[in-house]
Formats: sequence, C-alpha cells, structure tokens
Amino acid sequence: MVITVPNAFSIRRLLHVLRGYEEVAPDHVSYYSYSNVCELVERNGFVLERLNWYYYLPMRKAIDRAVDVAITPMLWRWTQLSEGLIAECSLSPEKA
Repeated sequence: MVITVPNAFSIRRLLHVLRGYEEVAPDHVSYYSYSNVCELVERNGFVLERLNWYYYLPMRKAIDRAVDVAITPMLWRWTQLSEGLIAECSLSPEKA
C-alpha cells in the first residue's frame, strides 16, 4: 500500500505562515510528520517498508516562484522539508 500525505514541516508551508497566511489545500484536513506517519501505519496493522519525500512546483504567483528558486537547493539537501511524504507499507505479519 502507498500513502501520500502533506508534510507538516514543509519549508514552503512555514514561509507562507511567516508571510501572514496559511496555504491549505481544501482536500486535506491534516498534515503529517515522519513520526505521525509511522504511528498511523503501525496502529492500523501495517509495517512501514520505506518512506520518501515529494516535492512539486505548481503554478504560483511570481513571489512564490522566486521563493521556489531560493528553497529548491535546500530541499535537495534536506528532503525532510519537502511538500509531502510517501509511505510504502505492507500488512503486518500478525495481521496477514
């Protein structure tokens, strides 16, 4: 099973908050960290096989594109600051 979730510690999200607004996708009601994803997976009878991070560049305002240019090199170094997490899971042996 593959789960994708927004990253609670996204650098882009933090920068938006510092600029005075919170950018929230209407289809998301929660944001997750590595620890939250691990806990969520284990509580529901799965084992986390691998965790990756995703980053994307949606069409944005000019100021946001300028910020993207500035933060992209940081994301190559510190992937934990990316937009979201991709969790690859399998059913726990006890549940199989």
